[in-house]
Amino acid sequence: MSMSKINKIIFAKAICAFFSCILACLSFPALAAELPSPAVTTSDFYKWYIHSLVANHQPLSDEKVKLGTYVSKSLIAEIEKRMNSEDGLDADYFIQAQDYFDDWEKNISVTKSRISGNTATVRVTLGASKESIHHLELTLKKEDSVWKIRRVRPL
Repeated sequence: MSMSKINKIIFAKAICAFFSCILACLSFPALAAELPSPAVTTSDFYKWYIHSLVANHQPLSDEKVKLGTYVSKSLIAEIEKRMNSEDGLDADYFIQAQDYFDDWEKNISVTKSRISGNTATVRVTLGASKESIHHLELTLKKEDSVWKIRRVRPL
């Protein structure tokens, strides 16, 4: 094989490698754009969670795998520790109330999130009537490149 033929093969391989790298670099932002935002994660969580409560399920015990897709491992462990303590929990952690209103299932509003690095803050409003409106603020953190709920507090 002549030297010019070897040079052409090396050049062709270098061009292929170059375009492969360009394609790979361009695909990463596309993958990141497909990940749900903190607001979408929060909305999806409350739609599922409130529906589970309405269906008389106990998401913390009956649906742990699903819960783990929305909630950080550390928060799940913290809630389980509180539940198993002598004092237990006074209220449902995720709704910050002892019970829910019937209109919460169909009335979940999530504000656009404020993101700072790997932490996001989202506000949630449950309910539609003056009596049922309930406001929460959630902190989400990236866990395994996915936004997960880390804290819920009433407003």
